Amino acid sequence: MFKGQIVDDAGDSDWNLTFSLIVLELEVHIPFIAVIVLTSLLAIRMEQTWEELETEILNSIVSVFQAVIILFMVGMVIGAWIQGKMAQGWNSFM
Repeated sequence: MFKGQIVDDAGDSDWNLTFSLIVLELEVHIPFIAVIVLTSLLAIRMEQTWEELETEILNSIVSVFQAVIILFMVGMVIGAWIQGKMAQGWNSFM
């Protein structure tokens, strides 16, 4: 990190995954397992119970679920357009 650099947490984690996959040439599951182990160790050290972790995980899922449903619905509409030949120009991209 450079002094004064603004860091986006999501972008930083994407960079770490990219670094692991491309530079270190690790399999896809290895960085995820490492993150799970690290998170578990931090939770144990901070004396978090499983119930507290489970509640926070579910709250995180619930907070983005509405956006995921909207994306699914938009995808279904676009799929119907393509199947119904309403978007013939898009077929060249598929």
